[in-house]
Amino acid sequence: MMHAKAYVPAPIILEEVCVAFGLHMEELRSQERHGAAFAVARNAAALLMAERTPMSAVEIGRALGRRDPTTGRYNVMQGRTRLLEDDRFAATVRLIEARIDARFSTEPHVA
Repeated sequence: MMHAKAYVPAPIILEEVCVAFGLHMEELRSQERHGAAFAVARNAAALLMAERTPMSAVEIGRALGRRDPTTGRYNVMQGRTRLLEDDRFAATVRLIEARIDARFSTEPHVA
């Protein structure tokens, strides 16, 4: 399970998820079903927004371009399940978190 960390703006999370999964924002937020790779990216985005923003499940669903209020809750649950069961997914989420943390780090970087 992820540890409590500072809140991050949702657009930053969505941007970093797109980079990690090689998607455009329109693809991530599309209401069309594009296949498993897109679902996994949405799960990661929902999970990170649940952990790193004060957003409700309904707000997370909206940020993902969905109108159905259960979308956010479903994607967060799927993300949590994947985090425990899928090592590749967990590694990708950790990478995204590291990139987010680096963007918001106030400490000087040591080369």
